[in-house]
Amino acid sequence: MNKIILSFFDYSGNWPKYYREAGYEVYSLDIKNGFDILELDVYNDIIPLGKIYGILAAPPCTDFAGSGAQYWKQKDLDGRTDASLKLIDKVLEIIEV
Repeated sequence: MNKIILSFFDYSGNWPKYYREAGYEVYSLDIKNGFDILELDVYNDIIPLGKIYGILAAPPCTDFAGSGAQYWKQKDLDGRTDASLKLIDKVLEIIEV
């Protein structure tokens, strides 16, 4: 069975390049590639893949970066912060399994 790396929020697929080159089976998952992490079912979509050897995740940071602090209040009000927190919570759910 192949060693599997899940790479979330990975539109380009460049980040896990070295894992691929080392023989890992890499799943680059990003909304821009048609994979909505919020729709993944851990028990039916992730676990059947086999042994997960690693998870890379780079959730959108623009709602949390200090450089954008002047926008935090507006993002809290319009829901962008909550939307980003849901993505982080989903990654944590996948890691816990």
